[in-house]
Amino acid sequence: MLKAWVPLLWLVPVAACGPASSGVGIDEGGGSLTSPSTEISAGVPTTSAGSSGEPVDAVAWTYTHDGATNQRDVAIGVAVDKAGRIIVVGAETGKTQDGLLIALSPEGKELWRRTFDGLAGREDDFLAVVLDDDGRIFVAGSEEVAPDERTSIVRAFDAEGGELWRFAEEPAFPGYADITALALADGALYSVGTDGIMGGGGLFTVRRHEPDTGALGWRTATQAGRKGAYGAGITATVERVIGVGYVRDEDIQPLMVVLDPAGAIISETLQENPRGFWNDIVPIGRAGDLMLVGGTFMPGVINRDVIVRRVDANFAEQWSRMYEHEMLEDMGLSVAVSANEAIFVAGAVTSVGTAGEHKDILGARYTAEGTLLWTDLHDHPVAHAADFGMAAAAGPGFFVLAGYETTPDHGADVWVRRYNDD
Repeated sequence: MLKAWVPLLWLVPVAACGPASSGVGIDEGGGSLTSPSTEISAGVPTTSAGSSGEPVDAVAWTYTHDGATNQRDVAIGVAVDKAGRIIVVGAETGKTQDGLLIALSPEGKELWRRTFDGLAGREDDFLAVVLDDDGRIFVAGSEEVAPDERTSIVRAFDAEGGELWRFAEEPAFPGYADITALALADGALYSVGTDGIMGGGGLFTVRRHEPDTGALGWRTATQAGRKGAYGAGITATVERVIGVGYVRDEDIQPLMVVLDPAGAIISETLQENPRGFWNDIVPIGRAGDLMLVGGTFMPGVINRDVIVRRVDANFAEQWSRMYEHEMLEDMGLSVAVSANEAIFVAGAVTSVGTAGEHKDILGARYTAEGTLLWTDLHDHPVAHAADFGMAAAAGPGFFVLAGYETTPDHGADVWVRRYNDD
């Protein structure tokens, strides 16, 4: 299912999203804003803490956006091009929920913002984004085509957000379908997601697309021998395609599916212990190593921890690190790796305050060897509700984290933060 809105037991209801508001505000430490809806603030958040408790000075700026209807607006995916331009995708609420596409400069200035309605004019969202060397923007997600019926989509745009093509494929059993991650390799575009099936289960679904047209090259789906298998992350090379997610039957187990370039399944691997799920996978280094991130728990344990793992090209574990905030529900949702093998994890943790339990955005910086350098936690200073770090990306000399924060008076706002990493 959908790591974006419903990370397993973390049910985050989504209302409907829509037309963007205009204007950009800059706050350099107390200055006035030119728009109430879009804001960039500079400085170090008070909730940052390094491994020794000192403030983290890596934060360069934070961008937030509230749509024109002051409802629920969220960032779910993020990517950075070679020049450092940041592309954010998600959803914005107006009369209906529409796919959202935002371009930001490396300095956090909004360059342009677009919303896109699906063909049926119903509830739609963008969940993932990847960029090619020609500047094309590929996004994936889900569109509602009828009440309680969704189709998976991939759409392509030029560098300025102009539409190029749209791919859509409804599941064999009308109901739920999405695409949650994309990868480019060897002149092809790969996607992973989930198609709902009869009885409430899911099919872990991988597709190969033609980048110039969106045409489907092949489609491979599996239940991995369980009631439901759900796709969350994907990476690819010339030799193979690797998708990750989880299965859900009597319990929840991490799943890794390896395919050849023609779409044949080479292997399906379920992790017995600890239990949990993988949400993302990216390459690291030149030897074919991989970074994975997700949530993990031991059998019989309700609360989950963030898990970060490095494996070699043959999937042998090099190291694993678990992060626990306050012995409650924590989850890693995305991982990014820089050219020098610096690692950045995005996710969410559960904190306890005077208003009770609430979710906070998590950003965590690890070394290539797995040493945790610092973490950054963000909690909306008034709402203390559901704040999620959904996606991470690496740029030239920085990382960026995209997600959303719940506000006290208008649902949720898009939330994007840059961390310098020179």
